[in-house]
Amino acid sequence: MRKFSLALANFPFSDEFWWLKPEQQTDDKKKKDKLKKEVFGKEGYKDSFGRGAAF
Repeated sequence: MRKFSLALANFPFSDEFWWLKPEQQTDDKKKKDKLKKEVFGKEGYKDSFGRGAAF
């Protein structure tokens, strides 16, 4: 048996910007669109495995 200091059961990949701190997240569509362009560029998110984009 191992002991862990942290266990994450259901990683929040359905959240668009799961890596941001809660105070950085926003519901403002314009801010989200701007952040998407900054993170993923003009082309948007591209999945190299051909899966549907979650964004």
